[in-house]
Amino acid sequence: MLRYGKGMAEKACHTFASTTQVGLTQVLAPMDNSLKFLIATFITILGITGCSEDKQSGPSPTSGSVAGVQQLASDTPKKDIFRIYDEFIAAEAVAKECGISSPELEEQHKKNFITVAHAVRNDLTSKHGKPKSSLDEFLHGHDEMIRTRTLEMLKSHPCNSTDAKVVIERYKLQSQWQVPADS
Repeated sequence: MLRYGKGMAEKACHTFASTTQVGLTQVLAPMDNSLKFLIATFITILGITGCSEDKQSGPSPTSGSVAGVQQLASDTPKKDIFRIYDEFIAAEAVAKECGISSPELEEQHKKNFITVAHAVRNDLTSKHGKPKSSLDEFLHGHDEMIRTRTLEMLKSHPCNSTDAKVVIERYKLQSQWQVPADS
């Protein structure tokens, strides 16, 4: 989600980032370079989001350049894949609640979310030996918490607000994302 003032996008970004960091920091380890490249490519394609900005990261690279992707890969904090995961959940909740999704968008968004979720699951299982069954339970609860908080924020920032429109645009961009062929 993009940061616009102190609106819903900023609050949601903080809430999602904090929740994810608290819930997942205990099981994270540094990502391998191929996962960093996938994340960097994803972020570059969609544009740097407010949730992806981090005070410890340097200035944002020029979107789409090879040097920019490489710089972003080295500067991207390891938590970005989890923030991206949360953004997918939040954007889907807003899109459904605001009735802007179509079957085609939903299908493409779900396909892309599966790619992101797969990267999250791989990171947690391969690096930490977490059993799939415990991940399913944890992620299900985490997903529901993100959806609930997003829908609560939507009550004070209705679908026609600028903040909700930003999240809806994010949903459309996430749906249009094309996974790089070498990923």
